Order: sequence, then C-alpha cells, then structure tokens
Amino acid sequence: MRKRKERQFAINGNGLTKPITGMERYLLEIVPALDQICKGMDIVLVLPKTAVCPLKLKNIRVVHCGFFKGELWGQISFTKYLYQNKAIGVELGSRISLLKPDGIVCLHDIKNSTEKDVIKFSIRYLSILKNYITCKFAKHIVTVSEYSKNEIIKVYKVNPDRITIIHNAWQHIKNYENSEEIFDRHPYIKRGEYFFSLGSLSIHKNIKWIIDNAKKYPDNMYIISGRVNKDLYGTSDDLEEIENIKYVGYASNADVKALMRHCKALVLPSLFEGFGIPPLEALSLGAKAVISDITCLPEIFEDCVHYIDPYNPDVDLNKLLEEPVAPPDKLLEKYNWDKSARQWLEVMKKYSN
Repeated sequence: MRKRKERQFAINGNGLTKPITGMERYLLEIVPALDQICKGMDIVLVLPKTAVCPLKLKNIRVVHCGFFKGELWGQISFTKYLYQNKAIGVELGSRISLLKPDGIVCLHDIKNSTEKDVIKFSIRYLSILKNYITCKFAKHIVTVSEYSKNEIIKVYKVNPDRITIIHNAWQHIKNYENSEEIFDRHPYIKRGEYFFSLGSLSIHKNIKWIIDNAKKYPDNMYIISGRVNKDLYGTSDDLEEIENIKYVGYASNADVKALMRHCKALVLPSLFEGFGIPPLEALSLGAKAVISDITCLPEIFEDCVHYIDPYNPDVDLNKLLEEPVAPPDKLLEKYNWDKSARQWLEVMKKYSN
C-alpha cells in the first residue's frame, strides 16, 4: 500500500510583525525551538510579502505571500495560502482564519468572552465570534493554563480531549543584553528602592491599582514602563503629577531586564491573565513578585510569589514582602520553551497524515 503524503503545516507568522506581547512572545519562542526538532516534517512559516523574518531557521521554511497587512493579511492572504497548498493552519497567537478555521489554534484565553469589564465593547463581540468559530471548527485547541482550558470547556462546551495545555516560559530573558544604562538615563531610579510594573494599553493590566497604592503610600517609589493610556484605565490622574510614580515610557528588553533585576518587587495587579510571563521573568532574575490572586496566577505561580487583591489597593507592599514564600527553582524548571515545542510537535504529528 502506498504511504500517504504528510500534510504541510503552515504557521501564521503575522505576529512577528507586531509589538511583542505575551502572544507574540509565544510565537517568537516556540517557532525556533520547534525548528530544532522538526526535521523531516513539512512545516513553513508564512509571512506577509514585505515582512522581514527575525528568526534564523534551518528546518522550517519561510514563505512570503500576499499584498495585505495586519488582520486583512491573515483573513485573505494566509487563508489563500492554506487552500492553495492544502496546508493545516497553525495559529500560535489566538488568531484564526474565519474562512478556514480547521487548523490547530492556540487560544491563550477567552477573557473577551468572560470578562466584560476588561475589554472595550467595540472589539468584544468580534472576539467572541472568533472564539466560537475556533471552538467549533478547529482540529485541535492549545491553551496555556488549566484555568484557560476549564473556561473554554465551560463556555464553549468543548470536548476536553480536543484541548492540550502547552505553557509559556522564561528562558528568552537570558538572551537579553545585560545593560545598566537605564539607571544613567534616569538617575532618580535607585537600585533596590523601587517597585516595578509593566504598563500597557490593556484595561486588564490594572495600572489604576498602582496609582491608588502610590497615593496611599507616598514614601514608596514606583517605576512604570510600557505604553500607558490613562483614559483607557478610567482615571483622570496624570502619572507625571504623582510624585512617587515615574513613567519611563517604552523600555527595551535590556532596560526591562535591569529594572526587574534591581527592583524591590515586580508588581502585577492584573484583573485577568491567561498565563503571566513577567513574574516568571522576574523570578528567574532573582527578583520578588507581587501579583493578583485571580484567574490562572495562583495555578501558575503556586506559593513562590506574594498575592494581592487587585480590587483593594490598600496594601503595604513593604510589609507584604516580609512574608516568606517558597524558592522558585522547581517552578522555573517546570516552564521551558524547548519542552513546550516538543509538546507542540506531538500535537502536530497527530494530524500529519
């Protein structure tokens, strides 16, 4: 009997053209780790025609196609590629082809379906539609935590056998440059004397907690980096007017690494997380972490961090840090990009014929 030809797997690489968030980080780290172990399989990384691939790959071929950009590229150009090559789509960033949703999709979380207060109304219902189509038609669903898996099962009635948990990890931070230049550029930042938080445009990151806590504890110093939009957080306070909060703007990987290494603690007061990479990065650098006691975070970080209520900013962080926590060694061993890539390969092999 003639052996069946193995199907091609086409990874949607559009996320590599976007600013790095948790989902883009997942794509950026899984693909090169998968490349090291997938010899003999027909796997391609598909990018927009004008995009430059930031990865050096030896077993995964890089293919450019289409004249569109952004979401339109994913829905038209990538979909066309899948049909023309009879390929199985692999989505590592929660995006799907609405016209060919029968691929392998990583649904990092479904907060858009369950958390009404952490996402704008204007994009919520499109996200719900995408989640529904994914859960209905995807060959297989990958997610990043037990919490997210249970939410997908509960909300969309998905058979648990169709879902595999493949975690995020932290090893990428070892490759960041070891630079202390940020302390020269911002001499008011004193090593070991500040709490550090990564800001973003997402409501669920809850920078408002930092603002309210800073007002209650004016002797503390808070450093925030990232892209912050105060209006989106429902506050009229200007960060620059709060003396003990310093917003340093977008920070490079090297700056983030330095700020994590020398902070009193990383503070993550999120209202929702599907996994939460920054506390893992901080723990790997020897820093302490203060994080919300919500959604997946207790599952991921166990007793290695300090927990807060994200709706109660009246917390003395210095006193909280005096409480003992477990060492993070076993926790850090648990999460590894190479391990996650091997799990992805196992899932893909199930559908290779």
